[in-house]
Amino acid sequence: MDKKNQALIAAAIVTAVLLYLLLSQIDPHDIISTLKGIDASYLAGGFILYLLCNIFRALRFHILLDQEIKLFPLFNLVCIYNMMNNLAPMRTGELSYIYMLKKLHNKNAITGASTLILSRIFDFIAIGTLFLASAWMIGDRLGGMKSTLIPISLFMIFCFILLL
Repeated sequence: MDKKNQALIAAAIVTAVLLYLLLSQIDPHDIISTLKGIDASYLAGGFILYLLCNIFRALRFHILLDQEIKLFPLFNLVCIYNMMNNLAPMRTGELSYIYMLKKLHNKNAITGASTLILSRIFDFIAIGTLFLASAWMIGDRLGGMKSTLIPISLFMIFCFILLL
């Protein structure tokens, strides 16, 4: 048996043991009652929002890659990339995007890494902008921290400019 098969078997055993330990802590009736209590409209709405998020991520990568890869194959890649990112520890799923881009679309690792880094920079800017907007909206409720809002805002804007 070669090392690849040994690693695969070891990973399957570790997964099975961890799954058993997790499921042994949960009462099966609780799982069933929770699933029965889910409102279908919330489930459908959540699915639609998640689907839209993946479509917009695929569109973002489509634009970052100069529209060299069609949107639908990129959507499939983004869905797998997000799944790997959720499953793999310490965000190592990020590497799956670079790997799949190279393997499926013949893009070099530098192109994959650069588009991934750019997407993370844009994510930081978007989240930072939402943070600043929400901080200014609740500025009256911050009390003594309101005086720090201007320096923090200036620092964030400075960071945005440096990133761009």
